[in-house]
Amino acid sequence: MRHLIAPIAFSVLCLTVLSVHAQAPKAPELQVPETQQAPKLDGTFTDPTWATAASSDVFHTLGGAKPVVATRLLVSQDANNLYIAVEAFEEPDRIASLVAAATTHDAEELWADDDIELFIDPSGQGKSYYQFMVNSKGVSSDVYNPRPRDPDARWNPKYQLSVKVGDKSWIAQWALPWTMFDATATSGNHWGFNVYRHHVKPEQLITWAPITGGDLHAPQQFGALTGMAHTWNDRAVTFKSQGKNPTPWNEVPEETVVMFDFEGSADAANWSNIQLTDSRTQEPPAKIELASDNAASGKQALKLTFAGGHFPAVGTDKLPSTDWSRFKSFRADVTSTASGILIFRTLAKDDKDKPVDNDKIVRLQPGKNAVVDNLRDINQKTVKIVGFQIFAYSPAESASVTIDNIRLSTYPATSTSAFRQQVPLGPDTKQENLAPTYPVVPGKIKVLGTDLEVDNAADLATKLKDKWVAPNDQSAAQVEANFRARFETLKKDHPNAVLTILRRGQKGFDPKNPDSVYDGFTDCYINGHDPNHIMSGIGPRGNAATSEIFMRHRCTLYRADLSSVPKDANILAAQLVLCRAGEKPNPAKADAWSTYKPTFFVAEFCNRPWKESEVNSYEYAKGRLWNESNGRNWTGPDPDFDPLFIAFGQSQQNLGVWDFTAPVKLWTSGRHENHGFTIYSVFPDFMDYFLAHTSEAANLQDRPALMVVYEPVP
Repeated sequence: MRHLIAPIAFSVLCLTVLSVHAQAPKAPELQVPETQQAPKLDGTFTDPTWATAASSDVFHTLGGAKPVVATRLLVSQDANNLYIAVEAFEEPDRIASLVAAATTHDAEELWADDDIELFIDPSGQGKSYYQFMVNSKGVSSDVYNPRPRDPDARWNPKYQLSVKVGDKSWIAQWALPWTMFDATATSGNHWGFNVYRHHVKPEQLITWAPITGGDLHAPQQFGALTGMAHTWNDRAVTFKSQGKNPTPWNEVPEETVVMFDFEGSADAANWSNIQLTDSRTQEPPAKIELASDNAASGKQALKLTFAGGHFPAVGTDKLPSTDWSRFKSFRADVTSTASGILIFRTLAKDDKDKPVDNDKIVRLQPGKNAVVDNLRDINQKTVKIVGFQIFAYSPAESASVTIDNIRLSTYPATSTSAFRQQVPLGPDTKQENLAPTYPVVPGKIKVLGTDLEVDNAADLATKLKDKWVAPNDQSAAQVEANFRARFETLKKDHPNAVLTILRRGQKGFDPKNPDSVYDGFTDCYINGHDPNHIMSGIGPRGNAATSEIFMRHRCTLYRADLSSVPKDANILAAQLVLCRAGEKPNPAKADAWSTYKPTFFVAEFCNRPWKESEVNSYEYAKGRLWNESNGRNWTGPDPDFDPLFIAFGQSQQNLGVWDFTAPVKLWTSGRHENHGFTIYSVFPDFMDYFLAHTSEAANLQDRPALMVVYEPVP
């Protein structure tokens, strides 16, 4: 879209940019203050609220020349909006002749006018951004760029804009609701940001961030707004970028149908407390009422106040007559008094009277929550919708939710609200928009104890595939004997070395207390195969004698108490041993999940203090929710798991043995808090269905063990 430069001028500009590149100023930042009163948008600054905004008047040009005119930027925020004002100063003899040829919204020719533009990247990752343009007559444009220079003008959010031309300047003021940034799945408190001004006569491209390279569409070089208080995770996306390669579902306008808006006086009577067919306990009834507070649209919404319980539920069979076959996604607005989990369930039957239900689990934050999910089987076949249910998972007594504007859309969502579903999200959806199989992070993932950096677990497995060897049939006793032999070898150079075997029920693990029995190994299986399997994800399963070490969403958490190892001891060697339970691998059956073809496992640090008796796929301890189901969250300021592979390697016939020297070093040194780890096989090409014994196994030798050789600090 922006900006065309004549070939001769462009060549001169490139030379100028290159000559000053080494002296390019640092990208600017503004700490955005919060205001209790929204400033007036009237094209002036007479409202004293503007005086409390953060401001900057340091601007640059593409090319490094001094701007011929001054520009001033002001920014503030409140609970509803981001407020931005730009004052474009002008010479008095030119203020009346500003170029403003564009007359229609989103006009392509707007870029050639005297205009002011905003570039906003809520993710701060420098990959996509929103762009706002306005000329002195108030003609505006708003586009979303899913990648640099890929504008999609179909993004048409609602916001306030005021423009006024004065004697010495013209002023543009925006009030941008937080909810309008709906094409960004995740935001932080550090937003990429730039202000651009096209000054026509004489022509200058004036920019707040010192952009180099001659192209304003350089989000990696934007400045920043910091202290953004109204951030979100997995906001519902109501816009799908068409981009350069339109797909069939977005070649027609989006259609939205509201199922429940709760505006009728008798709407609450259509809902009643129900007992879920897959719930095993009798639930206390929730209070059902209509409320005007927190209505997302209209005058009222459905309010549910819970009295505790495991899965208290309400439902209705009073459904609008709607053909669901053309709808791709489901949306709702929820205001919650507390953190928690809410589930929306659509009850349906296919033409053979078989249930075809669709569930959406929502991780609620206190306050407003936008819910979005893609419909699964319901839009893939002819079905009859027979009911709709809403239920909570273990809500606190007196906790309440206000639900409004439950609706369907003909567009699939490009991102879903937490917990994310592992379902198709459109023809060009990327991995990060799914419930991920592997860590999904902006950059490379490091492999602890090596110099390797990889894209994901499959990338690491592929790189090391040639080192795979046919599995041996050693027993746990043989592995332990081999490790003891290694210990004796290490003692030759480290005579004070100590061997400890951390296995539940193992005696003699602590040299200071040789008769003590180890009880510090905990493990628990968590099943998040799909958040739609509501009840299957609920444990706890910490007392099971066997547990899957399978895919990342069906995995086991492990933790070994290392307090008997002196802090800052020199860790010489460490091995994790997990023993296979059930049927042993058959060399004659080398199928896709067999251990007789290349297998690979990776382990990750857990960052949550999970409890063996309470952890499940939704919470790591009672009332403490994962960011995503099974902790499949590796980004942001407080991820569930670190985006780091702490151990790796193949499985064997009877067991798995992995080098844990590097993670044990970090745990015992205090450089990483010991909340344990998870380990899983790599989907799809390096799978091994590994059913393992747990710490509850009857045979001591079958139980998980962390064997460590260390040298105490003198």
